[in-house]
Amino acid sequence: MKEYLIRHKFNIIFLFIIVVLSFILIPNEKKHYLTENVTNFKEKYYWSIMKMVSLFIILFVIIYKRIYNNKLKEIAIDFFKLTIICLVFSFLLQNVLLSVLLYINRLKTSENISKEYIVIDKINPEHFIAKEVKTEKTITERDYLKLNKNDKIDTIQINDTLKVSTKKGIFGIEFF
Repeated sequence: MKEYLIRHKFNIIFLFIIVVLSFILIPNEKKHYLTENVTNFKEKYYWSIMKMVSLFIILFVIIYKRIYNNKLKEIAIDFFKLTIICLVFSFLLQNVLLSVLLYINRLKTSENISKEYIVIDKINPEHFIAKEVKTEKTITERDYLKLNKNDKIDTIQINDTLKVSTKKGIFGIEFF
């Protein structure tokens, strides 16, 4: 058993880090963002960033192999292996990597943003939908309560104006 642990210590450490990040970082990061902002970031930027990182890793390994006079056949095999590994990691660790990118976004604030939302529909005393005054973006009670924990939903009525203050991060994603 001791030999097994010694032989696979890096794999065990890697899995431990992924598990810790999955249970601590992912839920913590989503508390700082509106659901719509996370979805937009995932659709617009996540795959572009993952492509750039993957290309950087692949090019680094290919250049390293080429410097040490490896054969082209070995380099081609390593290229395909790395491509598959990068794709698998991008898909399987998507939530972890997305949370890390969202954390990086919060490291530096570029500007403060204030928005006003008007409640357009109140489904029942606990649920409502509000639309931003300047755009067609909407916010639900779940996202509004992330921002304003002290407000009571049952006092909010249709046509009420809700004020939301957010900050813009490194990647241009709003957070609070």
